[in-house]
Amino acid sequence: MLTLAVLVWQIFGPVMQILKFKKMDEVIERANSSEYGLGAAVFTKNIERAIYLANSIQSGTVWLGFS
Repeated sequence: MLTLAVLVWQIFGPVMQILKFKKMDEVIERANSSEYGLGAAVFTKNIERAIYLANSIQSGTVWLGFS
């Protein structure tokens, strides 16, 4: 599971974690393993993927970014 401090502690400031993944379930599991979950962001070119992730992530707010 996630063990690096920057990945598991609540950090305030302009910090973005960029991690490789192979399956969408892996991304959802990582996002939902946080104790905090105040906010999340999804950046993708695929709107269906963004909506799926936004509905799957347990977070107070999920922002979606498209390019």
